[in-house]
Formats: sequence, structure tokens, C-alpha cells
Amino acid sequence: MQRLLALSAILIFSLWAAWAEAGFSTSIMRPTAVGANGVISASFPIGGQKTSYYFSARVQKGDLLTQIAFDGRKGAPKQVELALLGGNARVEDSYWIHGSEEKTESTRSFPIDADGTRILRVTVQGPETGGFRVELGGSAFLESTSPPAAALEHSPEIALLPSKPQETGAATVSPPVQSLALSTAVQNPTPIAASGVVSAPFPATKTYYYFIAEVQPGALLTQISYQGRKDASKELELALLNNDGKAEDWYWIHGSDPTDEATRSFSIDHPGQCLLRVAAQGPETGQFRVEFGGSALRGVEPKMPLLHNGFSRSVFAPTPVDESGVITGSLPGAEAKLVYYFVIDAQAGDLLTQISYEGRAGAPKALTLNLLSDDARVAQWYWIHGSDAQEEATRSFPIDSAGRKLLRVEVAGPATGSFRIELGGPALTHQAETTKPPLRTSQSAL
Repeated sequence: MQRLLALSAILIFSLWAAWAEAGFSTSIMRPTAVGANGVISASFPIGGQKTSYYFSARVQKGDLLTQIAFDGRKGAPKQVELALLGGNARVEDSYWIHGSEEKTESTRSFPIDADGTRILRVTVQGPETGGFRVELGGSAFLESTSPPAAALEHSPEIALLPSKPQETGAATVSPPVQSLALSTAVQNPTPIAASGVVSAPFPATKTYYYFIAEVQPGALLTQISYQGRKDASKELELALLNNDGKAEDWYWIHGSDPTDEATRSFSIDHPGQCLLRVAAQGPETGQFRVEFGGSALRGVEPKMPLLHNGFSRSVFAPTPVDESGVITGSLPGAEAKLVYYFVIDAQAGDLLTQISYEGRAGAPKALTLNLLSDDARVAQWYWIHGSDAQEEATRSFPIDSAGRKLLRVEVAGPATGSFRIELGGPALTHQAETTKPPLRTSQSAL
């Protein structure tokens, strides 16, 4: 009998401990009231069992902005689902995240049409050593207060660039001038600074940051880049969220090269504010950088080129190609590639191009010419690469409409080498009238 009582006590204690771990109701009849800060956070259920919790929240007409996330051992399956139940207890709207990554999160806005109390169901599954988090806010959440300090757990730096052109090294990210906390809560996003620049060290694990920008109809031009130790995995993603909290448009860069970058222009149709999400992961000795600009961003300072060897590394202030149509310079000499941006005035027709490099035989070299589309994506491209002393290629890009066209040039190779790009053809409106000298194929400088 004593053994039975002891076993019963152990069982009761175990059940109490498991309940205390989360403290949330699994009964729709007795839902747990959401706290004033709107946060639901706990470890995954003991035993890795799939469990559904029920919550009640006081709401009014408006948007119920939500954010769900999990973290835990990499390789272990995890999932979190948030469902808004209707008056008939059926799912009115829902979304979920799942996978075996260490951290994942997502956001969604649920429209609320009437004042009252709404029932939410949170379904979770994952390793006991991991946890999940749900946060509620927005104009519909009546008990919302300022997010707790944990929502701003990471405090990298926002770089405010100097207001004059700056020469940069082959693999440098502009040093920060002012430090601000980057918010990890969609309910309390970080305002975009007047410089339009966010620059910070990589977090140790994948982290999502949220930003808010004052916008007007136009193009929101963006440029993302990172640098870090070669062969270390890195990723950086930028997403424009719509009014529902979903990713309306996004792009990313990832890999183990020392540097990488990309550009994209997001179309903004209405004035007001827009939400942006940055997801970053990489070695803590590395850095990531995101820059915002374009005609849609209000209150931003004029953009100045980040110069290296006289060429701009900023898509916001590209280097104009002169009337000769020729771009020539030295190879960067570092392990990492360099990216330059140029602009030409073009008309409809064919843009004829020729690219070449020369340098020490046996040394790896690469040269890529990209023609960007109106949304700053790569529309057409070609490249040459190898370790021969010289290499060249030609390509004609069809231009469908007149106007400014952006070119992106990627170069890599020994500092004693050089590269050359020549532009011409019917599409180049400002090409010099004089005949261009032929390109020599000797070992002389290009």
C-alpha cells in the first residue's frame, strides 16, 4: 500500500510538474486568458507529444497582429500552429511553422470584425529542450502593452553612414556611427533610420528583426550584403510584409563565400507605413548590411556612393559610364569578390558588350557583367573565369525600352591583374562618335 501511495504521489507530482512547465489549458471550455503583454511562451510539451492549448483574448474591431516562433535542437522536428476559432469553434483562420532548423518564425494579421472575446488555439510539438513563443498585438488586441524586454533581446548596431563619398576596402562593411537596438518583435518594429542603413554583426543563431518605414507610392530600392569567414555558412533574407503580416515579396543571399550581395526593388502602391523583416544567421565575427532607399522611402538622406578604386559599390548611387563606353580597373586582390554598380542611358535596341581580364597565369580570376531589370533583379548576365593569363567573351543584351539601365559588375583576382568592359551597339545613346581603338591581346595592361 505504501508503495502504491508513493507511486501515486510520484505520478501526481509528475503531472503537476508537466502542467507547470506550460501552465496553459488544453480545454476549450476553460481557455487560458492571454496576459496583458500578449505573450505566450513555454517549453515544448514533455515527451514530444503534439499538444493543443486554448486561449481567450479580448479584442475590438481591427487587425490582430500575431507572431509565432520556435527554437530547439537542430535536426529535431518542431512545429507551431496558431488558429483563430470562429463562433462555431471551427478554425476561421490559421497559419503554422514547421521544420528541423534551430529557429523559425512567421507573422500573420487576423482581421477582427466585432468587439468581444475570441478563442485562439496553439498547437505545438517539439523537443523538450526547445520552446515556442506566440505574441499578440495590433489594433484589435485590447490588453496590449509595450513588449517585454525579452522581445528586444538582441542589440546589434544600426550604421548611420557619413554624408559624403567614402573609399572602402575590398571586404569592409561601413563602420557603425550610432547604435540602436534591433527589435525582434513585429508588434514593436525598429524605425528605419534617416540613413536607410542597417548594419550589425551576425547573431549566433538565426534571428528575425522587424522594421517599419514611412513610404509613399513608388519603388522601395534595397541592397543586402554580408561578409564573414570563408567556408562559414551565412544567410540574409529581406521580406516586405503585407497588411496580413505575410511576406508579400522577398529575396535572400546564402552560402559560404566570404562575401555576397543582391538588390531588389519592392513596389509600393499606397502611402503610409510598411513592415519589413530581416532574417540573419552567420559567424559572430561576420557582419550583415541592409540598405533602403528609392522613390518610395520618405525622410531618407541623399545617397552617396561607397567608392572603391573610383567605382561605386552602392546601387543607390551608381557610377555613370562615360561616353567612351569603357570601364577598366584593377582586380581587387582579396579572396572575396567585389561588386560595382554602373548606370547608362540606353535606348531600345541591342547593347553590345565585351568583357575581358588579364593577370598572372595560375591565379584564379573572375569577371561577371549583369544587366539589372527595373526591379533591380539580375535580368541577363554572363561571365568569364579561370586561371589563364587572359580571357574574354562577348554578349548582346536586348534593351526593350529607353531609359536609365543599371549594370552590376563582379570582379575577383590578383591585385596585379586588371579587367575591362566595353559597351556599345545601337542601345548606347551616349557612345562617343569617334572610332574606338581595338582591344590589344598582348600582355600589356588592358
